[in-house]
Amino acid sequence: MTDNLRIFRDFDEVVKKQYNTIPLKDIGDINIEEENSVTFFHRIVMSKQKLKPSTDSYPKIYDELLFISKDIKYYTALLFFFKPYITDSSYDGTYNQTLEDRRYMMFASICFQSVYNFWDRIGDLLAMFFNTGLNDTSIYFSRVLNNFPEQYKKSKNFQWLQSHYNQEIKEFLGQRDNIVHFYQLECEYYWKVIEAKMDVNKTREIQKDKESFPEKFKQQIDFILKGFEITLKLIEELPAKLIIPPQSLSSLAN
Repeated sequence: MTDNLRIFRDFDEVVKKQYNTIPLKDIGDINIEEENSVTFFHRIVMSKQKLKPSTDSYPKIYDELLFISKDIKYYTALLFFFKPYITDSSYDGTYNQTLEDRRYMMFASICFQSVYNFWDRIGDLLAMFFNTGLNDTSIYFSRVLNNFPEQYKKSKNFQWLQSHYNQEIKEFLGQRDNIVHFYQLECEYYWKVIEAKMDVNKTREIQKDKESFPEKFKQQIDFILKGFEITLKLIEELPAKLIIPPQSLSSLAN
């Protein structure tokens, strides 16, 4: 093993050791009603009829959600790691950025995108089973909720997804849109300090907001894990897939 690889793996272990102390989880870490997540997922989706054929297999869909949740867990652990070393602009109103501060802001920007990706995939999963009337290029989590079949809008599972999206997730993802379409967090917060014009009260609020990212993402992980469970329970409300015995298919052909 080369020195560089050893250094990387040692650092990686330091980051991942925080999973238990913070604590942080991904989809693979949870059990739902005494089933592990992969069994719970496949038991439900295999019993329901997809609206149209898809090239994506169920194991691939599960793995995509799993891997994104692992990314969010890791990026959040990085934020907790770097937080003690970030630049503090609250004392004199200046932003003398450290390398650690730059990495903190960089990973926070990436983590916002990963949270968006997760909910986007949840929208894709719901659209496989519920008729929303959306074409494939218009499937986003918010649009799927807005166009959900009326008969399922009274479901407590749908209402959980809708209320948590409106109250806890929508505004959070709005910052992701700002990152993608306007300014990344590093530039945004650097300029917030400049535009505060050394007003210490303002820079203290900016600093407090900046330091809140690790806990905010930790909370989003809780929503992601529960949202995964609720989405599958909503799919479980659909009628069971109709399985036609082989002999019936033969008689239909005749």
